[in-house]
Amino acid sequence: MNISGKIMANAILLITGLTCPAQQNQVVYSLTQGQQSESWGTSKAETYNVAIQMKEPGLVGKKIVGLRMPVATSEGISNITGWLTEKLDIDGKNDTPDVGSASATFSDGCLNVTFAEPYVIGADGLYAGYTFTVEQPLSDETKTPIYALTKGCEGGMFVHSSRTYRKWISLEDKNTADIRVIVEGDFHQYDAMVTDAGVGYAQMEEATTILVTVSGYGMEPIENLRFAYTVDGTTKYADVQLDSPLPAIYGQKQRVYVPLEGVAKAGTYTVDLAIAEINSRPNASAVHTFSTVLNVMDFLPVTRPLMEEYTGLWCGYCPRGYVALERMKELHPDRFVAVSIHMGQGTVADPMQFLTETPNEPSGFPGAIMNRSMETDPWYGPGLTYEFGINDYWKSLCEEFSIADINVDLAWKDESHQQIVCTSHSRFTIEPTGRDYRVAYILVADGLSNPAWAQSNYYTDSVDLYAGQADWEVFTKGKSYVTGLIFNDIAIAYKEQQGVAGSIPADAHRGVEYTHSYVYNYADIHNTKGENPILDTSKIRCVVVLLDAETGQFINCNQSSYIGEKLQSSIEELIPDHGTDVLKVTYYDMQGRQTARPEKGIFVRVSVLRNGKIQSEKIVL
Repeated sequence: MNISGKIMANAILLITGLTCPAQQNQVVYSLTQGQQSESWGTSKAETYNVAIQMKEPGLVGKKIVGLRMPVATSEGISNITGWLTEKLDIDGKNDTPDVGSASATFSDGCLNVTFAEPYVIGADGLYAGYTFTVEQPLSDETKTPIYALTKGCEGGMFVHSSRTYRKWISLEDKNTADIRVIVEGDFHQYDAMVTDAGVGYAQMEEATTILVTVSGYGMEPIENLRFAYTVDGTTKYADVQLDSPLPAIYGQKQRVYVPLEGVAKAGTYTVDLAIAEINSRPNASAVHTFSTVLNVMDFLPVTRPLMEEYTGLWCGYCPRGYVALERMKELHPDRFVAVSIHMGQGTVADPMQFLTETPNEPSGFPGAIMNRSMETDPWYGPGLTYEFGINDYWKSLCEEFSIADINVDLAWKDESHQQIVCTSHSRFTIEPTGRDYRVAYILVADGLSNPAWAQSNYYTDSVDLYAGQADWEVFTKGKSYVTGLIFNDIAIAYKEQQGVAGSIPADAHRGVEYTHSYVYNYADIHNTKGENPILDTSKIRCVVVLLDAETGQFINCNQSSYIGEKLQSSIEELIPDHGTDVLKVTYYDMQGRQTARPEKGIFVRVSVLRNGKIQSEKIVL
């Protein structure tokens, strides 16, 4: 069996074998939390000893009756025992468990151990583990015979072996051994608690959600929950259907969004959360509550993460960044903000490198910096974990709270088209507390292309890997250098990268909109060769970034539509309209030139209202 086959077999085991204790009043305890584990080993014929540490307070006084460990094969391994010990000792090359041990049998893809005498778990916890010998000749299965997660947790994995690990070593920072402990005791059929909750943010009178962690302790899987929550002395209920059932693994956790009704007044409220029912039946731990905070505000900023991607035509792996940015814009057209920074390599110039200085430096190409501080891969996401993982990572960043909203307009200063004016509109939803907040302005261009530009491409043999993904085909079905590409989001001007001093007043206050303008001279825009490869100036946009200049912390960002147009901001969407009398109307053509009498064509109508707001819309005559 190959590795992928072993992982698939183990995935089946997780479904069929992990959550089904043999008898009533039993639960499964596992640090892998039901996640899919992978094969691990030293590729040597030797004796392995593998253990996890149990320190679950809720299991004190309960009894361990057995163990289960998934394996892909029972062939080529011998001398299999499971054991319990209060400390890890070595007697020569053999372990001597101080609690007890028992021989293991193989069935249903698992090593099964039943102890002659159940062990009562004490307050200090213990180690649960197993021992076996890998024999010669080695097979694909016995080279990596142990199943474990490729991420660690406290107490997750300890290893000692006869040839490789001569002393006990902790791998708990990297791996979690797939050892399942069968525990017997007075367990309830339906039992769960809220064990963690994030801080909530809401706009006045608007419904919101709070992200909570639910931990299950019962003998039945959880499919749906009824939450009881109390805000400002009033208790209400919210029903949640889980996307996937929470398995009956003791301490198994799942994050759940709990919907909350709107609150009429702004302020900071305590929210007490409890689980009243599980699968429409009473919860044994219904009296347990977890408290968090709900901040209710007169407006709620929309968080837009910023991706600054580093790439180059010379980089053969950079096509994955190209595909990622285009796909993300297609999936999230109103929220995804990216700046693509092209760089040369050594003496190899890149025709789309406009910047001689950058706000940060990636450790490799392609690379991306999220929110000015977190390095990631533009396709895989952090840790190169899985295909298009950037999407989930970006979504997680969208969940973070931003203290301010920001919007930007872009226009030519006059009909000469010599200067580009970027105008930002910032509004804080909490008091800025006198910090030095600043706005940075980035000009980006879409639609850059040149028949002579050739993108290096290392994905010519990846047709099967990206089968069915049409946006990959230009590379997977292309040559080692791909021409004819259209490049978007290219950074063409990026001055004062840490923000413009004074762009946010030092005495700024909550709820006040602050406007600031910054001007770029179009004649100054050129690549490192002194050339300007922009063929269509109507496809220039502005990305605006709000920063804390004292810490460098990213606050929020946004982007304009193309020059001469206007993208409605979340500020305009959220500010209540206290009067719509129009004081003045001005018309502009699509080149940004003011016109007195619009005739046939496409124009932008800008209206100044009595309440001070400015509204703009595109009209067709």
